[in-house]
Amino acid sequence: MLHREVMVGMRGTLAVGDFGRNALDGLRAVSEGTGLELNVVGSSFEALEWMTQHEPHSLLLKSGGKEVEQTCFEVRAQLRHALVPIVALASKVDELAFAEVFSWGGDDVVCLGEWDKLITRL
Repeated sequence: MLHREVMVGMRGTLAVGDFGRNALDGLRAVSEGTGLELNVVGSSFEALEWMTQHEPHSLLLKSGGKEVEQTCFEVRAQLRHALVPIVALASKVDELAFAEVFSWGGDDVVCLGEWDKLITRL
């Protein structure tokens, strides 16, 4: 489990997934570029646990797999978090990626590594 809090005391972004070194560096740059605290967890279970005690500004999910889909469903089912923007980070962004993310309640898809686009959306 990796928790990295960049700016304490602010509502932040929760990133969920198994991110490599380059992706973590990119997420840190996004945090600095947006002024949002960055919290990173490795699993959906950790994300849902974290969200019981925190109010995220946004949720970033590394796209792929049923666990991500289930996390999105569970977040949307909680009235407290129903309006939290959910952005999927995908290796490829196309119509199919958008359709998939929208089907599980996500709000947007950004290509993993295109950090400037993610900063703009947040």
